Amino acid sequence: MPISSFRWIEREEGAALVEVLIALAVFGLVAAVVGLSLPRLRQTPGAGEAISRIEAFILEAGYQARLRQAPVKVVYDGKRFLREPSDGPGLDLTFFPGEISVISAAELSDRGRGAIIFMPDGSSSGARLELREADRIRVLDIGWSNSAVTWHAR
Repeated sequence: MPISSFRWIEREEGAALVEVLIALAVFGLVAAVVGLSLPRLRQTPGAGEAISRIEAFILEAGYQARLRQAPVKVVYDGKRFLREPSDGPGLDLTFFPGEISVISAAELSDRGRGAIIFMPDGSSSGARLELREADRIRVLDIGWSNSAVTWHAR
């Protein structure tokens, strides 16, 4: 008989309760991290889409003023952008989860609602639009001399 004898402990099939609890804790932490980042991931496409649509709508208004040889007014009513004279239903932004404010040099009204006027010579009244979404603010500046549209984040 050998001096020391080792008996191999046969492991039972399955996982111990401690192992299962550790696995559940790890999955819970991963789910919490993913769950906290989902709202931010969902909002980003909304902001990007809103920016693209607003920029296209504004540029189209300037083009229409030059084409018609008459001023075109863009008004934000809190839910959508409208052009005057009207040439359609306007730009609906109810899908945007944040808030939008328009600050215009020519006309400034309360509650962040203003108007931008585009002239046939390519100039405009100038304005600043702010899109607030969660902790991000994106600003659109419309130049008064050339109606140039520029975006930047604050």
